Amino acid sequence: MKVDGVAQAQASRGEALTITRRLAGPGFRSLPHHHGAAETGAFVLSGRARIYFGNGFAEFVDLETGDFMFVPPVLPHLEANMSATEELWWLACRTPDDIVVNLPDVDDASLDGYSRG
Repeated sequence: MKVDGVAQAQASRGEALTITRRLAGPGFRSLPHHHGAAETGAFVLSGRARIYFGNGFAEFVDLETGDFMFVPPVLPHLEANMSATEELWWLACRTPDDIVVNLPDVDDASLDGYSRG
């Protein structure tokens, strides 16, 4: 199933673990957010991602196909697809719940190296 933006394409929910396959279309980025008390692990299935975090979202980690990441509870961050032409797919695992707390948006120009394409 193809879904535009970052959206839940498939999900499996246990009592305390949610596993979802997620898509970020070319050039897409999420709003700044955190996941409350939830711990999040993810695996990049295909594409190139950048996770921005820290003061003013000035820090980042680049990920590509085959990379894993961990986001601790209550860490403000945002995800970006760093390609203007290719989709980004990843598998996200979250516990104790699929919590998303959106935060105020930031200007694209404040994100080092990011462009919607």
